[in-house]
Amino acid sequence: MLLHAPAKINLFLELRGKMPSGFHELETVMSTISWFDTLSFQKNTTESIELKVRTVSEGGKSSAPQDDVPHGPDNLVYKAIEALRQEAGVQQGLSVKLLKRIPAQAGLGGGSSDAATALVGANELWGLGYSKQRLAQIAGRLGSDIPFFIYGGFARCTGRGEVIEPLRAYTNLSVVVVKPPVGLPTVEVFRNCSIPEQPETGQGLIEAIRHSDSRAIAGTMFNRLAEPASRLTPWIDKLCSEFERTGCLGALMSGSGSSCFGVYPNARVAREAASHLGTNMGLCVTVAHTLAG
Repeated sequence: MLLHAPAKINLFLELRGKMPSGFHELETVMSTISWFDTLSFQKNTTESIELKVRTVSEGGKSSAPQDDVPHGPDNLVYKAIEALRQEAGVQQGLSVKLLKRIPAQAGLGGGSSDAATALVGANELWGLGYSKQRLAQIAGRLGSDIPFFIYGGFARCTGRGEVIEPLRAYTNLSVVVVKPPVGLPTVEVFRNCSIPEQPETGQGLIEAIRHSDSRAIAGTMFNRLAEPASRLTPWIDKLCSEFERTGCLGALMSGSGSSCFGVYPNARVAREAASHLGTNMGLCVTVAHTLAG
């Protein structure tokens, strides 16, 4: 079985408080995009979980696994499959090959998407028949973003990110994503943020999504973590300024960074912008579009 695990972008992210658990309570609106890791699954004759990780670098060449991508039991893919196996009482093992294209510490959710896709793949291969809701419950115990990827598409996420409200959307945003040469650890970004007295609301963005209004979507994007992230690296402000020179409708940092993205009127303008950004900055530039759930 071969499955693709999409990246995501955060079109809105606001902090609403601190939970007793220590997690931040937040509201975020996310969308999966057409940039994928790939997972292949095969039953094996043992009771063990086998995971092999390979990275595809810029230009499509195979390279050694990223240093910041865990292997074996420390990888979220392994943890997700083991959690499902314990939940279902499965004795059979599974061999998984993970092909990494989405960079780590980029705010694109690559690891979380891989874990969600691992749950979906193992559920199918083992014939468990678990619903999305049940898989999302398991996913929520593994990480805040993972339940979102069980559903995909556009969604409003609250709590620590694990409470999912899928959004019906007919829009197909053309985006360009740029990953700078530095990553940002999520814990470090959150450590430098503060809870606003009057939080922003994502309702305007949600209405724009429902009306498939790309310009209104871009005009209502917001990320509370962009300011603390910009104190940790100058790349955030630099990238967003560069995006504004390319005719984008709006630009924003995704998640806790360090990747930033621009929203464009159509795919042609996005490709032209990507060519400009790649030539001028010499960075990893990806053209993508948002995905329906």
